[in-house]
Amino acid sequence: MIATRRLLLTGATAACAAPALAQQRGTQPAARPAPAPRPAPTPEELSRAPFGLKWGASTDELREQEIQLAAATGAGNWGASFRATGLNQALQDAEFVLLSFGHRDRLWRIASAGNVNQRDPYGSTTAARYQELSQALSARYGAGRETDTRDTQVWKNPNEYVMSLSTGRAFRYTIFDTPVVNVELSMRGRGNDNSNWLIIFSSKAEETLFNEDKARRERDSL
Repeated sequence: MIATRRLLLTGATAACAAPALAQQRGTQPAARPAPAPRPAPTPEELSRAPFGLKWGASTDELREQEIQLAAATGAGNWGASFRATGLNQALQDAEFVLLSFGHRDRLWRIASAGNVNQRDPYGSTTAARYQELSQALSARYGAGRETDTRDTQVWKNPNEYVMSLSTGRAFRYTIFDTPVVNVELSMRGRGNDNSNWLIIFSSKAEETLFNEDKARRERDSL
């Protein structure tokens, strides 16, 4: 019986020591295979935009779908821009959807802002909706990178959070980056105690064309 126990202990000790002995002899664990490269985006993926839209679509194409476009002021940095109504798949709590077509009449940027939540200096209502949208976007585009910077000097109390967002002393946004599209979700302060959410989508392929046009127009104007 004693001899049997000694054999069992000796075997257990040898088993525990085996990895160390293997390492001393130069044996290394098998390397994990490198992840497979991500396949190139399909034409369907390149053209699919949110709210039932297509990247690169013209204003005439959208009007043929009975989408109403009203020229937007103050959006010159993104080329011809319009507030759109009549979108079948717009978010129900969206205050507006702004579509930008650059200088070639091709849809490249979509911005949607939520209704303003009033009399909430903590920003609790907007923060809850921000989390819901972040989860939905993560399911569609993969995990995002969030930045949540709080004011620690001036507007640092919890009931001053919206004020800190409004004055640019606090920031909260999440970036979702894919080979096809870039998405930014953010919380925005609209005064002392009003806030809302904002989502900006941009097609990488269409944005490249827009930036080329913008650079050429700037060169031609000099």
